[in-house]
Amino acid sequence: MQERKKKIFPEQGQALILVMLVLLVLALLGAASLTLTGTHGRTARYQRDLMQAYYTAEAGVERALIKIRENPSWNSEVFSRVPYAGGEINEVRLTKTSAGIVTRAEINSVGKFGTAQKTLEVKALVYSVSDLLKGASILPGEPLNLRLTGNLSLSGEQGSVGVIFAVGGNLEVSGSSEIQADVYASGSITGRDKITGSAYPYYQYIPPFPALDELYYKDEAQRTGWYYSGNRNFNGGAYSGIYFVDGTLTISGTYSGKAIFVARSIEIDGDLKANTPNDLLTLISFSDVDIKNHEVKALIIAAGAFRAQGNAILRGGLLAQNMDVSGNVNIYCNPALAAQNPPPGFSFGSGGVKIESWREQFPVVSWHHFQSHDGIVRGGMNGHSAAGGRGRVFSCG
Repeated sequence: MQERKKKIFPEQGQALILVMLVLLVLALLGAASLTLTGTHGRTARYQRDLMQAYYTAEAGVERALIKIRENPSWNSEVFSRVPYAGGEINEVRLTKTSAGIVTRAEINSVGKFGTAQKTLEVKALVYSVSDLLKGASILPGEPLNLRLTGNLSLSGEQGSVGVIFAVGGNLEVSGSSEIQADVYASGSITGRDKITGSAYPYYQYIPPFPALDELYYKDEAQRTGWYYSGNRNFNGGAYSGIYFVDGTLTISGTYSGKAIFVARSIEIDGDLKANTPNDLLTLISFSDVDIKNHEVKALIIAAGAFRAQGNAILRGGLLAQNMDVSGNVNIYCNPALAAQNPPPGFSFGSGGVKIESWREQFPVVSWHHFQSHDGIVRGGMNGHSAAGGRGRVFSCG
């Protein structure tokens, strides 16, 4: 009997040890599982924050684009520390540079959500009437063949830079005509020996002729008392505000002030000169603008054709759907006039903005401050910066 008990007790001791080992393994597995689950939870939350930070940065870009569409000449420090969807549009910066007949806008938007941060870098081309008036822009509804075969001279006023000549279609310059400007055409360019400046045939960024907001002009003219229901003649004087002539506007004389004249058609029947260099008229026609043997200082916008005959001289800028010139016509462009006096009431079919590139700058935030419940830093994102596409690349340390 005693021998049997001696055999049982060692077996019971071994079973106890085995049970203890199994419990220890289970405890270790449980602890590892809890740690892994916690880590996965934190990673999932951070990935969620990254996604939300991206959307917040995207919202900053969209706000900047809306401001640009509403006012293409807008150029200011944009937003900072704007609450958005539980996060924050931390900062949006805008810089503009000239890019031929358009302006390139570079938008840098930083979005924050929780512990995450994302930065978007967007480049967009902005169409504005001011850019198109930096010289002469002929933008028809359908591509045309513009032939300048007479004695047209287009150049900048003394000291002017950035003069352009843009054509929606093919351009041929021959005869005694000459263009002292950079030339852009959506089609071919013939007669480059007549062009002093760079030539850009088949240029893809030439916009359509912008739409004119007739109701806006009417409302503004009626508000200030300068609305006329029929034909009207102006012979010089002091002008200010917006004038609307619901008929043919005939205008000439020496003027002072800054004003916008809008009419169904416009005829300039004598010299139209400014009293001082700071005075300027903007003439907007829903059809043609005609100049015959006269000198004119103005920004001219014609939804029809710009017609100039004889010894006509235009000092300012031109935007029209067509051009018909004959005789000794001289156009002296002054880009500064258009830049300093952007005419309102125009819009482009695409909103005036064409996205050139849209990329994410990453990684952009340090995750080093993230701690677990026991106060130990578990690891995180490095603060290095890289550029690339819209995918995400993370560098862990």
